[in-house]
Amino acid sequence: MMNSAPVKFESDLSRIDLAVIRRELNAMLPELKTNPGGRAQLRRLQVEAALRKLDRGAYGRCEACSRPVIKARLLAAPYVRYCALCCE
Repeated sequence: MMNSAPVKFESDLSRIDLAVIRRELNAMLPELKTNPGGRAQLRRLQVEAALRKLDRGAYGRCEACSRPVIKARLLAAPYVRYCALCCE
């Protein structure tokens, strides 16, 4: 039997310790800065952008649709820019 409840696009940001996210992002930077490769440079820019979003209070929102990004996605890749729907 299929669940007919609507899909909920609510973020669990209130349950995420943003200080932990900030530490994870900051921990990524030294290695990314020492690797001049294209992918590392792109990831470094994404990490720096995520840190700026944390500073502005805009962290956890999709850059395309402004919906909250789900907790699991943020925990797996704290630098993500888009929700799962917009990155498909």
